[in-house]
Amino acid sequence: MKEKTCFKSSTNPSSIDLFLTNSPMCFQNTSTTTTGLSDFHKMVVTVMKMSFQKDPPKEVYYRDYKKFNKELFKEELKKKIDREVGCYETFEKMFISVLEKHAPLKKKVLRANHAPYMTKALRKAIMRRSQLQTKYYKKKSHSNYVSFKKQKNFCSKLYKKERKKYYDALDIKKVTDNKQFWKTIKPFLSEKSKKSLKITLKSEEKIISNEGIVAEEFSTFFENAVKSLGIDTGNPLLGDTTSLDNPVEIAIKKFENHSSVKVIKENICIDVEFDFKQVQADEILK
Repeated sequence: MKEKTCFKSSTNPSSIDLFLTNSPMCFQNTSTTTTGLSDFHKMVVTVMKMSFQKDPPKEVYYRDYKKFNKELFKEELKKKIDREVGCYETFEKMFISVLEKHAPLKKKVLRANHAPYMTKALRKAIMRRSQLQTKYYKKKSHSNYVSFKKQKNFCSKLYKKERKKYYDALDIKKVTDNKQFWKTIKPFLSEKSKKSLKITLKSEEKIISNEGIVAEEFSTFFENAVKSLGIDTGNPLLGDTTSLDNPVEIAIKKFENHSSVKVIKENICIDVEFDFKQVQADEILK
């Protein structure tokens, strides 16, 4: 540690802590902090650098209502219904065919961390900023730096403008409704909330982020967890208590064959057996 960690001597503090690793490039921002647990020692803290597989882009299907005419759509649909009368499946096919003509189904590809306020202008500005940044890193001249800095400031202003515009036009129902509120607001509260949309697992030194593989890992884990209990499926877990009236005897009889009760009996030596009816009688006599 280059920073001072021991302040036992206020005039001559020293560094007595060592941070040993064979992969120094995997750690960053190593420093010290005061915890309040010691009068003169500081605690060493560091940040481990980890890389995760980038989430795949999302494919979103939507209807293009740019040239949609409500009256023409209704008129054409009515003509088709008058010509062809049938079951619901026939009507559904007619409706979809007419809708496809007036409002065709289109597909767009979005980033995994797509923000709802992201517009075409902001997306182009960010792409231009990345181009100028790459150009500046390749050749660090003053003109390239000025161009990159100018575009970076423009992106920051446009980002704030588009975000404010999104909130100003936000439907009040999405804020007053509890279910819609968190879907609308949560992505803007913290960067961590975006990453929590997808589950990432670590299995045998491997980072797993693929949704299909993650689902298989969970399925295998819980399936083996049940099998590891050693429950004999041939025997009933719950005993027959129809002939009993005492609630304590019912509980004992009901769970006497349960696997957890059997394990407890095997590991704990029970020397005394209680006669619950006799105990009740003795309490009454007292």
